[in-house]
Amino acid sequence: MGWRVVKGDAPRSCPVTDYTACACQSEGHGPFCFWRPPHLAVTFSFFIIVPGPSASNSSERSGGMLWAWGGALGTSFIFLVHLTQLVLSAEGFTLRSDLRSDKSIHREFVYASEDIKLTLAKHNVYLLPQPPMPPLYAAKGTEFEDLTTEKDFFHGPSRIPAFPADWCLGVGQEPKYTSENGSVMLNGNPLYLKGLNWYGFEGELFVLDGLAVWSPERFMSFLASHRFNALRLPFSLEWLARGLDSPLANIYVVQEDMRGLTQGQVMDRIFDAAAAQGILILLDLHVISVEKGITDLWYDETADGALVLDLWTLLLRRFAGRWNLLGIDLKNEPHGIASWGHGHPKTDWNAFATKSIQTLATRVPDFHGVFFVEGIERPRWNSPHAYWWGGNLEGVRKYPISTGSEDLDRRVVYSPHIYGPEVFPRHRYFQDSRFPDNMPGIWDHQFGWIEKSTGRAVVLGEWGGSIVGDRKAAANQQKLAEWLVHACIPDNFWWCLNPATEFNGGLLARDYQAVDKNVLQMLHYVQPKPTTFHGGIGAGDPLCVVDGAFANVRCAVKMGLPISTSMAALMAEKERQP
Repeated sequence: MGWRVVKGDAPRSCPVTDYTACACQSEGHGPFCFWRPPHLAVTFSFFIIVPGPSASNSSERSGGMLWAWGGALGTSFIFLVHLTQLVLSAEGFTLRSDLRSDKSIHREFVYASEDIKLTLAKHNVYLLPQPPMPPLYAAKGTEFEDLTTEKDFFHGPSRIPAFPADWCLGVGQEPKYTSENGSVMLNGNPLYLKGLNWYGFEGELFVLDGLAVWSPERFMSFLASHRFNALRLPFSLEWLARGLDSPLANIYVVQEDMRGLTQGQVMDRIFDAAAAQGILILLDLHVISVEKGITDLWYDETADGALVLDLWTLLLRRFAGRWNLLGIDLKNEPHGIASWGHGHPKTDWNAFATKSIQTLATRVPDFHGVFFVEGIERPRWNSPHAYWWGGNLEGVRKYPISTGSEDLDRRVVYSPHIYGPEVFPRHRYFQDSRFPDNMPGIWDHQFGWIEKSTGRAVVLGEWGGSIVGDRKAAANQQKLAEWLVHACIPDNFWWCLNPATEFNGGLLARDYQAVDKNVLQMLHYVQPKPTTFHGGIGAGDPLCVVDGAFANVRCAVKMGLPISTSMAALMAEKERQP
């Protein structure tokens, strides 16, 4: 049972996924929402509990956002002060939220019927426990949840609800993304990424899948309601070479109001819709052409390295000014003859990646995003184990990406791809009698050392696989999720948002009317508290950030990152647990 909107200046409801109550305020520094996770301490602004109207006259109330208990049965609020629960409840009351503009954010409760006043003040307290590990998915059937029952999805807010911001960019301050201390940073503050791949621009229709069914705004509302904060968008060089001002190749694969848009305008619409929900964009050069698919190298006989850089320049000049352009993935899954550190200019992927970073930073100085650099496939210098395409970053030990500029080097993110036995069934470790318990040691050797050794962030650009119908694949996914939390590498882009592909389970059902609850559960386990963004929509609307946190509370200490008061308290509580 949750709160429902009675009447307000902004007719919107709040996503209440995994939460039991929430309230929105449209005044002040953009929309503001409060939500109460059950049994958790939360951040406070200013609340007054006043006698609530009856059901018959509730629609006549105005002034701020009013919330009433469904059925007028009662209200309750649970607040933990130093892990002590305080419960206030009253029957037939309405909750009113007022956002204060001062820096000292607090909430005041008034039990009006008895004129008893109790003030509770606490700054930025937020505890989110690590959820239990999801079950072995293969033991279940596919569990799709009908989206038509998600009222928060169909009638959700135009902005993602957020706790009061931990910090905001100053007026005129540009967002700058870096890769330091093993984390992706925004203006010196660590980000926690919970992302999805959404493909289509790299395909034969040159547009994102699903836009004939849902609008971009509807997609982003759905993602925000499930606390995703990033999208990786694959595209082809062929799509970019057609020209950003070219009309759509097929107008019937998008909704009617988008049919007159150019390719670039469709991407503009995606960026706008994502920014409105606090979602970052990673642009991924996925293939050269649809016909050739994923090539070994970054070039072929139809497109040399110079053309690749020219087209990247064209794309960046169009979108560099977007605050939510997280970065670019320079080339998807180098493999085959691609090498690293061999001194062969025609095959050395690390050499071309370095040149790309230097060239694009010079040509487009307004681009302040990070550069994702994937690995190769072979040879294996230090590991006896086979790799996935784009997964071999062993060369970083001897030949890390080095541009000659410390500032540019601090914008390098290493981005391996990891897949399981349904994609690479011949890899020997999948046949090992100890599988899947043998996998964490392999991942430690392949990827787990990179952040500590280089100081650069590691973000999984792709991972995914079957989590129903294939017990072996499901076991691998579960073990990988556990390892990501344990190894403090939670930043990831799951493949994919689209409905199921040949090898991978998609998040959405084929009719786009249901979501796979098992995937949601696993991704929430890996990244339960991603960074959230609000504001930054127009002039005078500052970009504000609510800090995220590791699922594994010990990771902040391990990574040398600052720990908030809430995380310190949570860590102490974890230590007390048997």
